[in-house]
Amino acid sequence: MKAILNPIGIFIFLANLQVQASLLELPSLDRAVPCISSEDDKPNLIASRLFGQWKKNEELTNKFGPYFNGGEIEISIAYDENVLELFDNRFGCAYAHGTMTMVGKDDDGKIVLKFQSPFMLISQNGNPLLIVEAGEYSGNGPIEHPHRNYVSLAAAPDVSHDLLFLGKHIGHDFVVLGRIN
Repeated sequence: MKAILNPIGIFIFLANLQVQASLLELPSLDRAVPCISSEDDKPNLIASRLFGQWKKNEELTNKFGPYFNGGEIEISIAYDENVLELFDNRFGCAYAHGTMTMVGKDDDGKIVLKFQSPFMLISQNGNPLLIVEAGEYSGNGPIEHPHRNYVSLAAAPDVSHDLLFLGKHIGHDFVVLGRIN
């Protein structure tokens, strides 16, 4: 049996698709977008427990090398829904996004590092990464110098005992942080 194509039916079908597509609000493809998952998917573990206040765990950090030895590091990670518009789409979708503030003090308590930047949590080649502004972020306009930081999280049964691992390179320059709130 041969199928007979009805040109009018095809036209009506295509016109209906065009109307349906025009009703959808699609995000701009030049900006980052949130990762969309179905209700059946489990949430991204790191994204679900990333936000909050963190402080360097000296003992565990020392096991990863000398880069972060001595002094204190505290990091505050807060959700900000407006941050995604600051990132372009080269990193794909974001599992979490917001603002990260880092304060580093020397052994005498003097502030030696203060850093604040929008961030987004992504996955690249199976590796979770925090993307932040590498330079000093002015607070205006898009992120110009994105920098990748490896991130991992050891989730404890009690969230107050979670550990956050941040670093520039696998095997080097990692800091281990414990939750302080």
